[in-house]
Amino acid sequence: MLTNLLLLAGYAALTGLTAWYLPRFVPGLDPALALGVGVGGFLLCALAHEVSARLAREARLSTQMTRLRQSYFQVEEELSWARREMRSLLEALEQGAPRDGQATRAAYEKARAVDEVMAEIKLLKSLVAKLSARRPEPADPVIAELRADDPGARPAGAGDDDEEAPAKSLVARRKDRRKESAEERQEAEVLEIVHEALRQDRIEVVLQPIVSLPQRKRRFYEAFTRMRDDEDRIVPAQRYIGVAERAGLITAIDNMLVFRCVQLIRRIQQRPEPVDFFCNLSGHTLRDREFLADFANYLTTNGDLGRNLVFEMAQADLDGLPAETLKQFERLHRLGCRFSLDKVEDINLDPKDLAERHVAYVKLDARALVTLAEVQGSDAVQTLLGGLTQCRIDVIVEKIESEDALRELLDFGIDFGQGYLFGEPRPAKLAA
Repeated sequence: MLTNLLLLAGYAALTGLTAWYLPRFVPGLDPALALGVGVGGFLLCALAHEVSARLAREARLSTQMTRLRQSYFQVEEELSWARREMRSLLEALEQGAPRDGQATRAAYEKARAVDEVMAEIKLLKSLVAKLSARRPEPADPVIAELRADDPGARPAGAGDDDEEAPAKSLVARRKDRRKESAEERQEAEVLEIVHEALRQDRIEVVLQPIVSLPQRKRRFYEAFTRMRDDEDRIVPAQRYIGVAERAGLITAIDNMLVFRCVQLIRRIQQRPEPVDFFCNLSGHTLRDREFLADFANYLTTNGDLGRNLVFEMAQADLDGLPAETLKQFERLHRLGCRFSLDKVEDINLDPKDLAERHVAYVKLDARALVTLAEVQGSDAVQTLLGGLTQCRIDVIVEKIESEDALRELLDFGIDFGQGYLFGEPRPAKLAA
C-alpha cells in the first residue's frame, strides 16, 4: 500500500514538472496543453503500473497453482499408499492379528500415518478453496476436481434455486448435518482413545468373583477389559465397544484379554485350589476362525491351561455361529475349555441343544428370574433351572446387588451368584 502511494506521488510530481518545464522548451506552447500532456502522462504511468501489478499477481498465483498441483499429485500417491496399508491393517485385524505387542504398535503406527495423510488432504482442499476464491473459474481440471470433492464448495450456478427452497427444510437439513458432524466427531474422539489405549497399554484386565451359594465361597472369576484415557479416567465399555467393533479393533482387545487370562491361569495354578476364569469374547472374535485355530494350537502344547478357562459369549452370538466355528469349539472342548452363555434375552432355552454345544454355564439376570416368577409363578423358574441341571448345566444368577434380592433368589435353589453384593470388579493384580 505504501509503495503504491509513493509511486502515485512520484507520477503526480512528474506531471507537475512536465506542465512547468514543457512550455520553456517548446516556445509558444499553450500552458493548458502542457498541463494536459502532463496529466495524460500521469494516467499512462498509472495504467502501466496497474497492468504490471496485475501481471505480477497472476504470475504469483500461477506459481502457487503449480506448486499446489505438485503437492496434489504427491499426496495422491501417499493416499494410495495409505489406502493399501489401511486395507492390509483391517484384513490383519479381521484375521485376529496382530498377536504380539511389537506388531500391534507397528499396525497402529500405520493407522496413524493414514490419519496424517487424510489431514494433509483436508489441508490441501482448504488451500484450494482459498486460491479458488481469488480465481473463481479455474481452467485446471485437477483444481476443478478438488473443488468438486470439497463438501464446502458451492457449485457453479447455484443460488437462485436454493433460495426458493423452503426455509424450514433448509434449517432441518442444517440441523441434520450438525448432528451427523457431532456424532462423527464423538466417534473419532473415542476411536483415538482406543488407538492410544492400545498403543500405550492403557487397557487393564479386571476380575469380578462368582461365588457358590449359600456359602458365598469364591469359585470363579469373570475377566473384563477396562480402558482408561490419557487423563487416567475410565472409559465406559458401552462407549467404546461399538466404535471398536466398527473399526475392526475389538479382536485385538479380545486377544489381549485372552492372553492376560492365560497369564493369570499360569500363576493361579500354582495354588492348592486353583479357580476358573470366565473370559468374555465378542461375536467378531468368535467368528474369527484363525484366532480360534491358533489358540487351540497353543493349548495343544500347553494342555493344562484349558481346564481353568471358560469362554463366555452372548446368546445372540452363539445362535449365529457358523458350522466351522462350532468345529473349533469341539476342539477347544477336547482341550479342556468350557463355554458359558451370557446376555440371555430369550429365556425359553433348549438345555439339550446347549449341552451338545458344550455349554457348561448359563448366566441369568436376577431381575429376569424374579419377573418370570411373578408372571408365570415360581414353578416356571423351577422348571427352567431343573431342565438345565438335568443336562449338567450350572446356572449363575448375575447382578445380585442387595441382601433382599439374594434372599428372594435363594428360594429358587440357585447354586452360584455374581454381583456387587459379593465383590466389585478389581484390577487383576489385586484380585488374583
